[in-house]
Amino acid sequence: MHHSINTYRTTAIVSTVFLAACASKEPARVAAPEPVQDVIAQVEVAPEQVASPAGAIGGVAFPELQGVWLSGCNPMFEEDPEEGFQTTTVTIVGNNFTSNSKIYADAACTKNLERGFLQSGGSMQMNAVISRPGGSVSTAIGLAPHMDIDPQSFTIDKQPLKANLQPFMPLDVEYNIVALEAGSVMYLGESRDSSEVRPTELKLSARFVKQ
Repeated sequence: MHHSINTYRTTAIVSTVFLAACASKEPARVAAPEPVQDVIAQVEVAPEQVASPAGAIGGVAFPELQGVWLSGCNPMFEEDPEEGFQTTTVTIVGNNFTSNSKIYADAACTKNLERGFLQSGGSMQMNAVISRPGGSVSTAIGLAPHMDIDPQSFTIDKQPLKANLQPFMPLDVEYNIVALEAGSVMYLGESRDSSEVRPTELKLSARFVKQ
């Protein structure tokens, strides 16, 4: 089953949006993102995870995306908004990509969703390593480089997934694109599970603003 940031998996909750959902379409109930400085302090760039992909500068795949990015309040599933809404915080430090999502019952993202397949959980995180394999596509925002997102772990309340949830969140590489507008707004496409079907359009209805 493919887990994505919806925007998105974020995104966290990617459209993607790293924001997060599974194909059962049951939304997760998660806690509010942590303060920005706390999130940055918790993300350590492991040397063995820092590759030198095409387009990287000093081993960092996306130097222009470093920092913390916050989505607005978006439907978990645009075709079925009754399933809930979400906000997602994406933190990029080096080549480490972390998303943290919170699910709501209303379009203003003010009321917690009191149901979902993660009823015992609070916050939900995806910890991944990103790379820049080369290549880009032309979009309404401009050129969007290819981005590969390689999940290393999914956690609930920063605890490992229980065995019954692991099949819903496999550690499968996601193939996506990313674009930056005016240096402060990030857009992703809809993550795919194969580079051959990598998205060619951005999801402009969901955006991440740099904090």
